[in-house]
Amino acid sequence: HASNDNDNNDNNNNNNNDAKKRKVAIWYEHLSKAGGTSMCNLANSNMARSEVPNYYCMPSEPKKPDARVGQWDNYKLKLYIDQNKKYIVSNEWEPFPLERLSMRPDAAAVAENHNDDDDPWLIFVTTIRHPLNRIISAWKFWGQLHFAGKVKPTLAQYIQRQEDGARRDFNDPKGLGKGGIKNAGDNFLAMVGRPNFALWKFSGGTMPLPIGKENGLVPWGDIESEWLDSFVTAVKTLCQFDLMIPMELLSTTHETTKAMGVGPLHDVLGWNHFEKSHVVPSGSVVNNNAKESDLTSDQYDALWDKNRLDMVIYYWSRAVYLTKIYCADSLVVGV
Repeated sequence: HASNDNDNNDNNNNNNNDAKKRKVAIWYEHLSKAGGTSMCNLANSNMARSEVPNYYCMPSEPKKPDARVGQWDNYKLKLYIDQNKKYIVSNEWEPFPLERLSMRPDAAAVAENHNDDDDPWLIFVTTIRHPLNRIISAWKFWGQLHFAGKVKPTLAQYIQRQEDGARRDFNDPKGLGKGGIKNAGDNFLAMVGRPNFALWKFSGGTMPLPIGKENGLVPWGDIESEWLDSFVTAVKTLCQFDLMIPMELLSTTHETTKAMGVGPLHDVLGWNHFEKSHVVPSGSVVNNNAKESDLTSDQYDALWDKNRLDMVIYYWSRAVYLTKIYCADSLVVGV
């Protein structure tokens, strides 16, 4: 599996010798309510239990079940992997720390950062869900099932509250994802229901929030350049991920049109056991569909519009993933 096995061929002895000295771990970028519990269960089914952190694949520290690995620097992560022999880590709340990409196992990154031979390499994996369905799921989980107040918010109320709260946190110099600040981002749920959540994640926390409305829709004019910079960063980040899995296809990732192999999860991670491919941390498994929610047609259109760039990222990642399954032969170099 991804933790220790290296099956490189002998065409490049230098690379092979270097790889054999390395430990390889999975960095799982967890978009809340997008299949993270299922991925962690798959990790437990396909990796040694001792190699998987106990708390939903999140590293722990004394009195901290979730030690917020997204706030760590690369050095702390390397020490954790080396000392604890854990070979998957999950980052759910913070944005993706862009400096992690320097831990990719490619020659350019190794040469640029002068990594020691024993430094671990990372394989980058994420699961991505239809943006509006993910928000519905977040509302049902955080705004209904686990809501601590007396009066549970309607879906429309939850969406507005989440955007307002995200705006306050985004503008707070000690808000979620503000690197280098002690105790930054104590409100770990601040961004879960915000517009363009995936782009906020993969842009390193830079994706702005909508700044206004025009007939219920978000105008492009004043914010396009800000959004574009973050969009480009997010795309460049995801292009360096080894595996982007649409959550809706997670339970069928092992199938191919020719019934050959077990698809990208096996090809990238060496995983073969998929019995626990769709589970939830609490409550029952429900396929949430925004079009079947209690949003009015205008509310649905406005929500879609606010999340338009996440929609682009979602359908792009879905196309990439399906290409890996159904066009695998054409992607092999030299064929």
